[in-house]
Amino acid sequence: MSVIDIIEGFLEDLNLLVPTTVDPFPSAISLTLDTSNTAFNTCSNTGASDSKVADLCGAAVDLTGDPSNPVYGGHNDTDMVFVGSMGKIYAMYAAFELRHRVEEQAKRMINRGLSTATAGWETKVFDELKKSWQPKLNAASPGLPSGLPQFANIFVLSSAGDVSFTENSPPVSDADLDVIGENGTPKGKYRDWLRLMLRWSNNQASSNVIIPLSYPYINGLLAAAGFFDSTSKNGLWLSADYESHDWVPGPGNKAGQALTSRWAKAQATSSGDRVKSNITGTALQVARFMTALAQGKLVDSASSTEMISMMTETIAWHSYIKEGFDGATPARPSTSVISKIGYATISSVTTAPSSRWIAVAIRPGHFVLWK
Repeated sequence: MSVIDIIEGFLEDLNLLVPTTVDPFPSAISLTLDTSNTAFNTCSNTGASDSKVADLCGAAVDLTGDPSNPVYGGHNDTDMVFVGSMGKIYAMYAAFELRHRVEEQAKRMINRGLSTATAGWETKVFDELKKSWQPKLNAASPGLPSGLPQFANIFVLSSAGDVSFTENSPPVSDADLDVIGENGTPKGKYRDWLRLMLRWSNNQASSNVIIPLSYPYINGLLAAAGFFDSTSKNGLWLSADYESHDWVPGPGNKAGQALTSRWAKAQATSSGDRVKSNITGTALQVARFMTALAQGKLVDSASSTEMISMMTETIAWHSYIKEGFDGATPARPSTSVISKIGYATISSVTTAPSSRWIAVAIRPGHFVLWK
């Protein structure tokens, strides 16, 4: 260790110098919800009293007018449920947060004198992150297998330190993604797989997105950002890749989180109750996640906008919401329906076209509605 390293370390300890390595995770996202609106709560409670929906987990947030403290109502909203493909948006968030942090690290090192003139210079950025982050990721997931993001497989860096997702050249077109669809073999590189995961909920593409991020990074981020409570073991959790490469292999979802008991029975498998799940969520935390996205707080405003754009491309290849609308008596016509991992306007569900809502409903079929 050089004298300069010692001096810089001392100044960092005194908070007199910007740390040489960025943290892997952000601080908890600042997000408040107003749960005291009497009219809203009365409406929510009245609707939830119907026996047909009493067991459903739901949450609604009124974002009309972009309030800083939006009105919120929930029903069974802290129940831990297996959420299936909804968990793919957790990986999306992790990818964008990681990109932001790698870029910050690259620019710090360039400002401190790192030369970008030599091919492979970005390896020094990745090596610095690996060295600094591994102990922090281990601490965030005690008792579970360690891991680190595969930076070089996910990102390409410019000489100015700007970071982008790796992508096929030319990028895989929407038409090609639609040919691949839900069950085809993904083409391209990381950004192409992100798009296919969100557009078609393709499981192999999801695996291609999730595994390079690493489970320790994904779940450490969800906890740090405030979407998973490590004490109560409640919230958003992802320890499977949709292609049977679980964080801890074998039966029983060993790396997963316990489901609320009634959901363990309702979402049972052929081998018995689903006591634990590798892919969990609560209506409250999914609503918070989507609210943060709508408010531009997931990573930053530009990243939130880019994530929304990707989610807007989602194809309604199978919509539980649309099935419900079409099967109702009388049938409820809808102009646009995007479920599970999508983002869309459902204009015919409300008579207030200027309103803006997030609604989350979770049952053995699971879905996110965006308005």
